[in-house]
Amino acid sequence: MTNNAGPRLIGLDSAAAAAPVAVVLLLHGGQAKSLAPVRRGNLAALRMSLLARTAHIDRSMPVLALRYRYRGWNDEDGARTPDPVRDALDALARIEARLGPVPVILVGHSLGGRTAVRAAAYPTVRAVAALAPWLPLGEPVDALAGRTVLIAHGRRDRVTEIEHSIAYATRALAVADAVYLKLIDDGHAMLRAATTWHRLVREFCATVVLGPDAGRLDAERLGR
Repeated sequence: MTNNAGPRLIGLDSAAAAAPVAVVLLLHGGQAKSLAPVRRGNLAALRMSLLARTAHIDRSMPVLALRYRYRGWNDEDGARTPDPVRDALDALARIEARLGPVPVILVGHSLGGRTAVRAAAYPTVRAVAALAPWLPLGEPVDALAGRTVLIAHGRRDRVTEIEHSIAYATRALAVADAVYLKLIDDGHAMLRAATTWHRLVREFCATVVLGPDAGRLDAERLGR
C-alpha cells in the first residue's frame, strides 16, 4: 500500500513570515507496524497539537508539526529507513529549503521520540527532546553527536520502558554535547501532568537557543 498524499508539514508558511532564529518540529507517536494513513483526528497527532499550542515561546521560535504518511514504524528487521524517519528527513529538507540553515529542535513523543533521535544527524538539527520515547535496547546513539538531548519519561508509563530511556540517555553521553534526563509522575499520554511536560519543552527550547540561564531547565544534566 502506498500513501500518495505524502507527509504533511504544518506551520511552515507562518514560520517563514516570522524570520525565526530557530524552529521547533513536533513528531507524533504511532505503532510498530501499520500502513494505515495518519488521518485528521489521529489521537497521537492531536496530542502533539496540544503541545504545539502551549510550548510556543515567542514569534522568533515557531512551532511546526509533522503528520506522517503512515501510522507505523515499519522496519522490523532494520533493513530500511523507517517510514516516520523518512518523513522527518523530508520535513527537515523542506524547512531548510524554505528558511535556510535555521537551527531545528526536534521534539518527539513515543514513536516520535525514536524518530527524533534517528533524524538528529540532519545538519540543521541542534537538539532533540524525546518524550516518553520508544527506545528499544540497543537503539543507536550515533546521530546525536554534538547535539543537546533531553530524555523525559513518566514513572507511570505502561507503554514504553522508562528503564530503556534511562539506559539510552546514559549511552548518549558518549556522543552528545549535553544530555538531560527528567522523570515525571505521569503515564504515557502525558495528560495528568500536561503542564509539567509542556513547561519542560519550553524550558528546553529556551536553554538550547538562549542559554542555560534563560532556559532554567528543570532536568538533571547527566555526566556532571
